Amino acid sequence: MRQAGIRERASAALSIALAAAIVASPLAAQTPPGEAAFAARDFIRAAPLLRREAAAGSAQAMLHLGTMADLGLGAAQDAAAAFRWYLAAAGAGNVDAQFNVAVMLDAGAGRTREPRAAATWYARAAAQGHTRAQYNLGLLLAAGDGVPRNTRLARLWLNRAAQLLPAAAERAARLQPPADAGADPAAAPELASVLVVGPADARLGLFSWAAAPGAPGERFVLEIVTRPTAAHPRSRDVARIDTPATAITVPLAGPNDLAWRVRRTNRRTGSDAASAWQALDLGPAAAAPTALAQPTARVTLRHAPGDAGAIRLAGRLADALAEEGAWVDVRQAAAQNATKRTQVHFADATAAPLARRIAASLPGPDGLSALPAPFDTAASAPGEISVDIVGGPN
Repeated sequence: MRQAGIRERASAALSIALAAAIVASPLAAQTPPGEAAFAARDFIRAAPLLRREAAAGSAQAMLHLGTMADLGLGAAQDAAAAFRWYLAAAGAGNVDAQFNVAVMLDAGAGRTREPRAAATWYARAAAQGHTRAQYNLGLLLAAGDGVPRNTRLARLWLNRAAQLLPAAAERAARLQPPADAGADPAAAPELASVLVVGPADARLGLFSWAAAPGAPGERFVLEIVTRPTAAHPRSRDVARIDTPATAITVPLAGPNDLAWRVRRTNRRTGSDAASAWQALDLGPAAAAPTALAQPTARVTLRHAPGDAGAIRLAGRLADALAEEGAWVDVRQAAAQNATKRTQVHFADATAAPLARRIAASLPGPDGLSALPAPFDTAASAPGEISVDIVGGPN
């Protein structure tokens, strides 16, 4: 049964993808000569021209070279060469090549089958709206092939594909919810690698992860932060994106020293589980996640505009917390949101000891230590602390 599913994903998907690649279309005057020869089906002439264009960085030329090697156009079929060209084009950001890489990994075409890696590449293409990738990812999730079996997520991706692919709606309708019974709803997401594509001024991160089945109503929160370095010891939020899916695209601009994780949350059950933080490499390689030394805590210190005492106190507190291994962000509160009372907020019991220690170090308006009030369970993620500082040393 599993082999039949693989054949369905591979044969239908690959034939559609490759057929589309060789359909001739009207050519603009600026079309590179290799692409023009490929569209004209003059594959003997196209090969050296495309190799030259690929060497200059053309992802489309790489895709065409992969197609020619895959189908034996102008030369003998060569699955290994096809995969290399597809992989190069995929790493350069070509979504059709990302899908083709996934199909070859899924089918084991000319290589050992790798369903886990196939799911990652399907997810990258699916996040960019590739219909067949969404469909195939849904099938993998429904079967538990390379990823945890997850009917809810399978239905999500199949329904997205159904906007253009009627067969996806039929598959989604046939899914059986009991297939997910018995899983741990509190399990943290399992991160895949992140692929960063595009030029430095227009980088796009393709994030994906997997998750065992959970209770209805769960969602995922992708968090991206700057990670502390010797040159920049403070940590700052870059993005917090809520999504029901297991893959997402995010524009990445600014600093290179980033970290990311995914939280799995459910307001109905109150559960919240996070993956470990991983380094985010903004280079073009699709490497596996790089583990980081995990922070002892994440603390945000806020002060009102122009509150010189609070600014000085926040800086001292940030330095002390950083020495203990915390990731600390010091920021100015918007004038309309600035409080008139020093307060410490934390989300759960794991953060309570440090929150109380921070509170004890903060002088209140009357010279007494400020209390951690309110104990706000919605203030931040598990283990995180946020502090509003009013006043401080002269």
